[in-house]
Order: sequence, then structure tokens, then C-alpha cells
Amino acid sequence: MRRRRDAGLHGEEGVALITALLVSFVVLIMSVTIVNLTVHNQRASGSARQRVQSIAAAEAGIDYYLSYLQHFTESVPLCSVTRTLPTQNPATFTVMPTFYDIAGSTLSCPLPASAQPAAVLIRSVGRTGSDATRRTMEAYATLSALPGPTFDNVGALFAEHEIHSHATGTIGGNQYNDADVYSNGKIRIHATMIFNGSVYGQDEIELKKSTQVRRHAWAYKKLELKDNSRVAGNAVSSIEKIEGGGSVGGNARAGKSIQAQVSGTVTPDSPSAAPTLRTYPTFTYDSAAWSSAGYTIRNYTDCNAAEAGIASWWGASSGSNLVRVTGGCKLENFASSAIKGNLAIVTDDDLKFKKNVRWSASGGPWNVHIFACLNEDGGCEVKFEENSGIGANLPTMIYTTPDHDHKVRSDSSFIVSGQVFAGKLDLKKYLNFSYVRLPVPGVGTGGYLENVEYKREVVGS
Repeated sequence: MRRRRDAGLHGEEGVALITALLVSFVVLIMSVTIVNLTVHNQRASGSARQRVQSIAAAEAGIDYYLSYLQHFTESVPLCSVTRTLPTQNPATFTVMPTFYDIAGSTLSCPLPASAQPAAVLIRSVGRTGSDATRRTMEAYATLSALPGPTFDNVGALFAEHEIHSHATGTIGGNQYNDADVYSNGKIRIHATMIFNGSVYGQDEIELKKSTQVRRHAWAYKKLELKDNSRVAGNAVSSIEKIEGGGSVGGNARAGKSIQAQVSGTVTPDSPSAAPTLRTYPTFTYDSAAWSSAGYTIRNYTDCNAAEAGIASWWGASSGSNLVRVTGGCKLENFASSAIKGNLAIVTDDDLKFKKNVRWSASGGPWNVHIFACLNEDGGCEVKFEENSGIGANLPTMIYTTPDHDHKVRSDSSFIVSGQVFAGKLDLKKYLNFSYVRLPVPGVGTGGYLENVEYKREVVGS
């Protein structure tokens, strides 16, 4: 019996070792599992962190481009921007805008120099590390033009001293009713004219012969609305009166009395501040800036040679040309010509289109810039005689220095579209003119005011 008991005890030898091994194996498996879970969680956490950083980078790209559009200095906005953010894990964004005109049609990018975008869709792709972390944001904003820092070229007409018109016709807007008219002196409209914008004057404003202002009229001094003239929006005379018996579709406010038919509120005897003062834009010729914009610079001291060149340079091809005329001669013998590319004329003295001289576009649209009276101390003018002018697809900027005797005069024709800046502006007989804002190489356009309608992530892009 004793031998059997001893044998049983001997058969249980090694059980503790096996148990210890099994426990160790289980612990090992659990440890490996915990390590794998920890590594997996760390990787997942890192990927999630990278994705969060990527969407932050994409959103930073949206904010960057919105800020850029307010202050860009190029002739037209950039079509693509890529930047790297100084984060611990370097993140990048790439921004690509799509611009639209007032009708909602897509504009090509780079924008044509004469294009006036009404809205922009900004798409920004952010990345941190590999492309697998890519996230995309987009934003949509409507746009309106801002003045440049030294060349405030917002609006259709700008006179430093006076605008005087006996012309019938229409000043058309480019976007909505944005064809604004401004003068640091008087504005006198003595024939039926329709302004698709606002009229601002630092002196008196006279509106006669059923003239219509589709937005607002604001004079520092007297505002006259005679012969059934109408202001569709608000009418203001800062320190004097509104008189003449015309109509105001919005509110009316005057420093003294109000004699008008007003649909909105009437606030007489209430002086107010003057319209926002605008500084006449300063133009400084910079040949390098125009060359960088693709213009061939052509220098002349002989006006006859310059005029002949404009009629003959292009032949069958197009191109951008700038005519720089010095020496005091007067450009007054232009021929009717087909313009086949962007054209700029920078002259020290007078410039005239004689009767029946017209420029038309071949292809295009092409921009035309005319800067005159740059070095003339006495009287100087840009003049369009009867039946002369610059036709469709040739948006034109006309500019004189702001001297009291430097003026732009139209007898019965004019440019079809563009902008006019003059010491004085004298319009006669008739004028149909649409506002198109033109950039000036070297000074940019001043950027855009934005109304952001939405910002969102784009899934799966």
C-alpha cells in the first residue's frame, strides 16, 4: 500500500512548472495584445491628429485667400496659392479660386484685365504628411471693388473740380447699380441722364430734365431735384437744403429745408457729415511695371509718328503696346483704326479724336488706357469731337492730372465702356457709357470687399 501511495505522489511531479509556463504564456499574449492595442491607438490617434491638422490647414487656406483678395497688388488675382504652415508636423494648403461674373458665368483664370468678378468660390486642400490626410474646405463670397492705396479707381466718373453735362444718355453699371459718379466740386446735370449708381459731390449737385439716379444722391451743399428728376434711394444735403420738387424713393435728410416728394422718412434741419472724401488718384508712369504686364514700350517725341504707329504696328497679329509721347507735341491726328491688342497712351500734352475718327476692336476685348496732360501747366484736354469715339470690346480708362484747367470733353460721342478721371468733365449732346473698372499695371486694383455666404468641408474630394 505504501508503494502505491508513493507512486501517486511521484506522478504529480512537474505540474507547477507546466502551470507557471501556461500563466507566463497567457501573460505574454496579453502583453503583446496590450502593446499592439497601444501602438494601434497611437497610430489612430496620430492619424486623427493629422486629419484635424489637415482640415485646420485647409481652413487656413480659405482665410488666407480671403485676406489676399482684399489687398492684392498684382494686376489680377493669383489663380493658385500653396503655403506651408510652421507647425510641429509641417502642414500645407493649396488654394484654387473660381471667379464668376454678375450673370453667374465662370470667368477664366487668370482673369481678363477688363473682367469684374462678382463672386468667387475658393477651394482649399490641406495636407499633413501623406496625401491620405487630405481634407478640403470651400467658401463662396460675393465681391465688390475696393479702392487702391494710391490709385482710387472705383466708379465710372471722377472729377476733381466739376462735372458739367448737357448730354442725354445712360451711365450703365457693371455689377448691379455700381456706376458711381463722384466730384470734389460741383455736379451739374442739365439734360436727361440715367445714372445706374450713386452720385456724390463735395459741393452742390443739380439734377434737371428728368434725370434719374438709380441709387443715392449726396451733396455736401445744396441738392436740386428739378424738372421731375428722381433719386431712387436716399437723398442728402449735408448742410443746406433739398429743393426743386423732384422725388426721392428712399429717405431724405437736409441741413435745412426739404422740398421734394419723399417716399421714406423726411428729416429737415438736421446737418450731417459730408460724403466720404476721396483723394484724386495719382498716376506715376512706371515703364518696368508696364513691361512686366506684357506691354511693348514705344517712345516718341513726334506725335505724327506716334499716331501713324498706332494705325500700323499690329499688321495681322495682336500684342500689347504702350506709346510714351514726350516733348510737348499734341496728339490730334489719329486715324480710324482696328485695335488688335491692349493699348496704352501716356502723353505729356493734349489728345484729340477729330470728327468721325473711331477705334474698333479686332478680336478682344482689349484694354485701352489714355493718360494725358501729365506735364502741362496750362490748359490741356482730352477731347472727342462729333461722331468720334472708342467702340465695343475696347474698355477704356481716360485720365488727366487734376489741375483745374485739365479736362475731358465729349461733344457727341465717347467711349462705350470704361472709366474717366479728369480735373473737369464736360459732356455735351449725348452719351451712353458703361462702367468697367480697369487695372493699372504697377498699382493693382485695390482688392475686393467680400461677403462670405458659406464656408464648409467638402467630403470625399
